[in-house]
Amino acid sequence: MESGYSEAKRKLLEKCLRGELELRPRAPQIPPRPPGELIPLSHAQEQVWVHAQLAPELPLYNEPVTIHHSGPLDVVALERSFNEILRRHEAWRTTFKVIEGQPFQEVHERLSISFPVTNLRCLPAERRDAAAIAIATAEASVPLDLSELPLFRARLIRLDDEEYRLYLTLSHIIFDGVAIYGVFLPELIAHYNYFSAGQPSSLPELPFQYPDLACFERRTFTPEVLEKNFQYWREKLSGPLPEIYLTTDSPVSGRQTFRGSMYPFNLDGNLTTRLRRYCRNNGVSLFHALLAAFA
Repeated sequence: MESGYSEAKRKLLEKCLRGELELRPRAPQIPPRPPGELIPLSHAQEQVWVHAQLAPELPLYNEPVTIHHSGPLDVVALERSFNEILRRHEAWRTTFKVIEGQPFQEVHERLSISFPVTNLRCLPAERRDAAAIAIATAEASVPLDLSELPLFRARLIRLDDEEYRLYLTLSHIIFDGVAIYGVFLPELIAHYNYFSAGQPSSLPELPFQYPDLACFERRTFTPEVLEKNFQYWREKLSGPLPEIYLTTDSPVSGRQTFRGSMYPFNLDGNLTTRLRRYCRNNGVSLFHALLAAFA
């Protein structure tokens, strides 16, 4: 059967179907926001902010992160690296205020911190891990006030002469997994390598900031555009939806505690490749395929 495609387009399509070609939409150009403009919340931030108002006493959106370091550590260079990240990224020196019932971002001009350092070398070696985790857990359990700087906590714990852990408690309204692993950690390592060698950091300045993105998002996704999207999903989801019940290993109590756990395991490379191919051939995401297998 004739496809109507040219030979070049057909080969390109075949590469795409085999997963050999990654198609990425062109990223929009984010313009800097006008000076002095009130900065709205992004849609993602607004969800977190609303939920935080409903349960201010619960640390629902505290994101704990642990960074391990073995070997000599230049604490001054590490602290300077952290503060350079705060200088570069407006989102991480932002708080949130309410004006006439509406939440807005407030970017603070400067923010620098000093790491509180806890030395556990005085404890027996077998007790140090548990003591460090207890300290970090206690700090992660205290809610962060979205109207007060900083929207994170940092503590450096020394377990041995050359064994350290940097415990961070981060508010999800300014941090997420992409920011932590795709921006924060690579920058922290790069800055530390420069500063510990006595060199200035050579990372380029950022073309735009997260508050610029929030302003752009609100101008682009107007109420009219959002209503059109809502109407589409109202029609798609208007019928009865299937119910998915995931089995639990203990009774569900009437009071929600938000406590959970993880069971990590690995899938071998061959199985992962076949799973991805199956998803491409059937037009489903890997998430939904794995959810169906689990259910």
